Amino acid sequence: MFKKAPTSHVLNVREVENKLMVELSKPEGFDFQAGQYGTFKISGLKLDSSRTFSFASSPDEPTLKLGTQMSDPPSKYKDALKELKKNDEIIVKGPFGDFTWKNIHPKKVFIGLGVGITPIRSLLMSRDDLSEVTLIYAGASHKLYLDEFKALKAAGLSLIETQHRDDLNQALTTLPDPTQTEFYISGSMKAVNGVAKTVKQLGANKKTIYSDIFTGY
Repeated sequence: MFKKAPTSHVLNVREVENKLMVELSKPEGFDFQAGQYGTFKISGLKLDSSRTFSFASSPDEPTLKLGTQMSDPPSKYKDALKELKKNDEIIVKGPFGDFTWKNIHPKKVFIGLGVGITPIRSLLMSRDDLSEVTLIYAGASHKLYLDEFKALKAAGLSLIETQHRDDLNQALTTLPDPTQTEFYISGSMKAVNGVAKTVKQLGANKKTIYSDIFTGY
């Protein structure tokens, strides 16, 4: 299945608290849209499976960035991912997914729930003008790429940090005119469904609510 897939190599692996960040070389000619994902197989690993990760990098960046949450204890795959060394080989397949920029309304609200922030980083880093974009970043533990999002304020990004669900719900009530806004929500199924329900109750059109549901964490 993966014999003809592009090959990537590990550049860096870094763990902070319960989050793991992996940076890979980008295979020559490998193209994707911001917000998409791929499947990744560790060469030589005696597991007959691959794992799915969103691209945290934008299409214009020279490397592939991945971010994931480590469970306790970690799965065999994530444990192997954490132990990768520079130049180790990863087989990549993709891209997949349609959690990409839409153009129904100019105002956009991105809601990153924990490690669900990864495709949102890809989307935000792919644009120069973020003056009509709000990012609500929810999470009680280490927030991946937070410094980069703070730097995007210079491009007009409005950044709201929350830790708990009540804080997130309160932040949602402060948003102007949900009926004229696109919502992009990414995270676990339970969290995404809950936030989507709240956004609908505030008046958002279900046709302009886009979700990317993460499994396995």
